Amino acid sequence: MAQQPSSAAWVKLPAAVVLVACEFLDAASLGRLEICGKSSLGDKTRAWSEKAAGVARGTLAQLSNKRLLAAQARVQELIPSSAGGVVGFANNVRRWSEEVPFDEFAFTVVLSSESDGFQTTVFPFMRLVADRNEMGAYNNVASFVLFPSGPGADNMSPLMRDASLACAEGTQLDTFKDLHMPRAYMVCTRKADGAAVKVAFWDTDDVDEDDWAAMAYDQDSSECTVRFDYGELMIGHGSSQDYQYHMTLNIMFDRRTSQVLAFCSGIYHSTPDLSGSNMSNEMFLALLHARLDESMRARPLPVSEVGSRILNHEHPTSQTAANVANSYGVI
Repeated sequence: MAQQPSSAAWVKLPAAVVLVACEFLDAASLGRLEICGKSSLGDKTRAWSEKAAGVARGTLAQLSNKRLLAAQARVQELIPSSAGGVVGFANNVRRWSEEVPFDEFAFTVVLSSESDGFQTTVFPFMRLVADRNEMGAYNNVASFVLFPSGPGADNMSPLMRDASLACAEGTQLDTFKDLHMPRAYMVCTRKADGAAVKVAFWDTDDVDEDDWAAMAYDQDSSECTVRFDYGELMIGHGSSQDYQYHMTLNIMFDRRTSQVLAFCSGIYHSTPDLSGSNMSNEMFLALLHARLDESMRARPLPVSEVGSRILNHEHPTSQTAANVANSYGVI
């Protein structure tokens, strides 16, 4: 196939000149250009070095020349080049909370009790629904809803069954809590890489008295609620004495079958001046990503007692184990 004249002209340009031309491209165009024209750069290593020579590296000293120039292009794209650009920079585009996408995550809720030894019921990998139109009957209960699902899952909760029976028998909430020690846990999993982190924890004392009283009073209702309030948010939201959040969990279940119908939840300010206002879904999304990214960074694993004895030459090892240890420089 004959080479196009424009391509031929591009090839004739010295590599350094090609990179000077790249200075006028935005980040997206620069990426496309690199893919299409990388074979035309000739001595590209020297060209990247020459182009990066005049760039202030700051704290990016460890980056390669290529990555440094890519970073500079992205920053330059965001810096206003005129007075009109200042207006564009200051225009912070916000999404409505319902428009924030959570489909890249799956949420697991666990309920535990201790009336007959420690027992858990796991409701795995649920989709978080923030769109009011999709929440159905629960659109006024909380900020978002998790609907249990899964092939063959009956979604029955022994803890909810015990709560319903206790209410029918007139058991006081404190008595129920002492006997069953109800707790709830939420975990978030990112679908792209399988990373998982703790989101929130609700202890026994977080069970709400008002919803318990309502369930005990209305024995004819087919749908009941056990509410955990003031759960501890565990995704590193930077709380302080003056600025804190808590998370709620409303467990909506069928009184007759004890099947969980939905988990209605939300994140709210717990400071008196801001009480009742909730965390934006945008901030919730950012905190989830930050904690999930952190969970995937390499961390040193704890060394067992036997492992410590091996490292200290106090325990016999096979030759294979010794070779592995030597390869990591620990023996």
